[in-house]
Amino acid sequence: MGGRREPVGPLPTTPWREALEAAGLPKAGPQLMVALDIDGTIIHHDTTLSPRVAQAIRAHLDAGTHIMVATGRSIGAADIVMEPLGMDRGFAVLSNGSVVTAVGDDAGALGGLDVSGLEPVPAQYRLASTPMHFWRTHTFDASKEMRLISQNVPGAIIALETVGGPIRLTEEFPDGELAGVTQVTSIEDLLANPITSRLTVRVPQMSAGELLDRVEKLGISGVEYAVGWSAWMDITPAGVSKASGLEDVRKALGIPRAHTLTMGDSGNDCEMLEWGGLGVAMGNSSDYVRSHANTVGESVDDDGVALVLEQLL
Repeated sequence: MGGRREPVGPLPTTPWREALEAAGLPKAGPQLMVALDIDGTIIHHDTTLSPRVAQAIRAHLDAGTHIMVATGRSIGAADIVMEPLGMDRGFAVLSNGSVVTAVGDDAGALGGLDVSGLEPVPAQYRLASTPMHFWRTHTFDASKEMRLISQNVPGAIIALETVGGPIRLTEEFPDGELAGVTQVTSIEDLLANPITSRLTVRVPQMSAGELLDRVEKLGISGVEYAVGWSAWMDITPAGVSKASGLEDVRKALGIPRAHTLTMGDSGNDCEMLEWGGLGVAMGNSSDYVRSHANTVGESVDDDGVALVLEQLL
């Protein structure tokens, strides 16, 4: 997606409970597919997790709902959240759709997928013990984008995510922001090895709006990019988003599109909010994000995910 911040259409006006009832989603069970963003949706921005949200997610897992994360986080960073939630089976849409993994080996939760022929995620890049295999991966050559950003965005920290390898970055991110195995290197090294599933740019001294303004003037094209609630920008291959990853999962599971629920709060959630049979923007999301959704739920601080999921139990 591009960098627009104004609403792209009318804001949803139907209260979320009415929208949920009108959507006619199946109750918790194997006919329902739920995709949840992590930061600002499942967990608070300080990374804390509400016990009520955790309980609601586990109840759906126990009922057989195909409930999964759809996140900009990499594998290791997603592990930190998935493991305590008990997300040990099914699929995970990671790195804004550039990486989709099969989690565990429960064939029912994987739509009959046999993981024995898939490449396992190396244990050294995992922060959880549940087996995980690469199912869909998308990469691109990020050399053009790295040159533009390194030459025109002062103070930018650039990170390249490698499928099955460490995250290589020009400088450490602020404390607590980037989980997983990392390797600090030079911009010259990144340019010499530019193939990546995701390019991430972090500018600690800028606001999200300032970074977006700067990037829009660079004329970056041929890729997808989104800026989150801080000056953090993810760049992924053209046509790849959380929505594209979820569509692959939906087809594998044989779930009707009308039986899908998506929830998110940030710019990288817009496509999946539009994609879902019911797209619920979090109450802490901007008007731009809300304009892509069917309705607006409660905020992450008010257990917005739990309130919706409980209605489907």
